[in-house]
Amino acid sequence: MNNIEFAKLNDKRLSHEARSLYLFYLRPLAERGLCLIDLPALSLAMETISLECPFIPTEKLITGLLNELNALGFIKKKEQSDTWQGCNVILPYFSADTTLLPQSPFAMSASWRPGSNFAQTCLMAGLHNADFTENELNAFVSYWAGRHELRNQHAWERAFALRLLKRRSAYISTGQNTPAATATAAKAANTAAGAAQKASVTAEKA
Repeated sequence: MNNIEFAKLNDKRLSHEARSLYLFYLRPLAERGLCLIDLPALSLAMETISLECPFIPTEKLITGLLNELNALGFIKKKEQSDTWQGCNVILPYFSADTTLLPQSPFAMSASWRPGSNFAQTCLMAGLHNADFTENELNAFVSYWAGRHELRNQHAWERAFALRLLKRRSAYISTGQNTPAATATAAKAANTAAGAAQKASVTAEKA
């Protein structure tokens, strides 16, 4: 998270639900170069079964949260549209001027994440798909956090990209799906199952 995002996320006008949507779904998508809005997928991603505070958002509620994020400058449609479904969006604060980020070398920390240029860094490293799982990121961070290596943001991103490239090459040579591809397929299946369940419930009520 860059300094601009950190400051903006503390805005009292921002609801906790909109903040969660940005941090745990939209921003990770942007890190992978994916900025297409899928309302059913967002609804499922935001759903919780907490005993104290369950949250089962409808697509209408998700639309309201997207409007809130848009009004406060967190997201912006690339093209004019009357609906969010299927829209390509940009995250202005995520893509903010990197001069506000620390450019001097720093040690790896548990909070480190790739920045807005990670997709381009991957391409330069020979990796055409910047997608990754949280497990892959955590493994990389854990490996380097215990060492005293100092690198700037770009160098860390390049190291992560090369690690992903090496791992994917190994998976391809053995004919296995990469963790990211497996996670994407599972997510698509869950989205389809959730949509089918909602359709079934709607049909029964009709």
